[in-house]
Amino acid sequence: MKRKLSISGEGKYAFNRTLISTGNFISTSPNAVFNFDNSFLRISNHFNIDQNAIVSSNKLYVSAHNAVSKASNEKFSVPFSMLSAPSNTFSSFMSVPCVITHSTSPACLPCTGALTVFFSSCDDPTVNPYNISVIPSGTCVGTGGTVNGVTTTSFVATNICSCTVNYQLLVFDNAAVPNLVYNTNINFIPNIISGNAGTSTLSSCSYLCDGKRNGFIFGTSPFTVAVVPATVTPNTFTTNGTYSLTNLCGGVNYTLNITDKDGCTGSITKTLGVTPPVLPNSFTTGVLCNAACNASITISPTGGSPGYTVAFSSGPVFTVAAAGSASVGGLCPGAYTSTITDVKGCSVTANYSITQPPAMTVTPTQTNLACNANCIGVGTG
Repeated sequence: MKRKLSISGEGKYAFNRTLISTGNFISTSPNAVFNFDNSFLRISNHFNIDQNAIVSSNKLYVSAHNAVSKASNEKFSVPFSMLSAPSNTFSSFMSVPCVITHSTSPACLPCTGALTVFFSSCDDPTVNPYNISVIPSGTCVGTGGTVNGVTTTSFVATNICSCTVNYQLLVFDNAAVPNLVYNTNINFIPNIISGNAGTSTLSSCSYLCDGKRNGFIFGTSPFTVAVVPATVTPNTFTTNGTYSLTNLCGGVNYTLNITDKDGCTGSITKTLGVTPPVLPNSFTTGVLCNAACNASITISPTGGSPGYTVAFSSGPVFTVAAAGSASVGGLCPGAYTSTITDVKGCSVTANYSITQPPAMTVTPTQTNLACNANCIGVGTG
C-alpha cells in the first residue's frame, strides 16, 4: 500500500528545506496555505491540492516515479519553479528537471585525469545529498568507486585512467531506496603526447642536408614545438597534429619537444637514414719505366644512384652503368683527378698520383793492361 499524506484542516503549512517522499499528497481544505521553500516532493501516485488553496514557493521541485494519472479530463497547472496564486488540482507527475552534467580534465600521464559532475536546478544537495558511483570497465583498474552523501553542487573524481571501453557514471538520490537520476558512459582518453613513425625522404646526396620527415602527433592541439638540433625548425606544424621537417641531415637524431594546449609535454625522436655516398673504387697502375707514359686508372663507381658520369682530368669522359667501370691509359707520371657524378647529380672527386721508377744509370770501371801489347785488360760497366 502506498503511503499517504492527507491534510484536511485550515491554516498555514510551511515546508522549508524539506524532502517529502510519499505515495499521495492530498489536501482537501480550500483555505489552506502552503509554503515550500527549497523543498523536494517525491510523489509516486497523486499530488492533489484543493484548487482554492494558496501555494507559494521559492524553488519547489517535484518528481514522481511510476506516477499514475487520474482521469485525463482533469485540469492541472504547474508553475513549479515559482509557485504563487491559487492552484488547480494537481494530478499525475509534474516536475522541474534536474540538470546533471559532467566534464573531463586532461590527463598528461596515465591515471591522472579528472571527472567533474555538476548539479543544476536540482534538489538542494545540502538537504538531500547525492550518491555518486564511477565504475571503470575495460582495461581501467584501480580507479572508480562510490561516494555517498555528496552535498556540493559539483563533485570531482580524480586519478581517472584511460579505458578501452568506458567509465559508467551513476548518480542516485538520497531516498530510502535510492533512485537513479543520472546514468551515462564516458570514454575518457588520456592526453598523452605521442607520435607515429611518419615517412622520411633521405637527403638527395650524402653530403647535403635536404632530407625530410612527415608525421603526426597525438595530443590536444594547438602545439608548441622545439626541435633539437635547434638549427632545424618545423616548416609545417598544423593544429591537427601533422608536421613536416625539412633540411635534415642523414644519420642525425632529431627530437621534437612538444607542449600541447593543456600543458602536457612529450617528445618524439627519429633518426633520418643516410643516403649511400658515391664511391669511386679506383685502381691505378704506374708507368713501367722511368719517363714512360703507360700508366692507367680504372674506376668502378658504386653508391649514390647508379647511372654515373666519370670525367678524367686528362680529358676522357665516360658513362658508366651500375656495376660498370671506366679506364683511361697512356698516362705519364704526374697528378690526375677524376669526378664521378651519379644520376641525381651527387658527385665525388678522387685524386691520383702516378709515380715512376728511378731512371736507369751506368757507372763504368776499368783495369789497364799490365804490359805493353799484352791483351789482358778488364772493363766493367
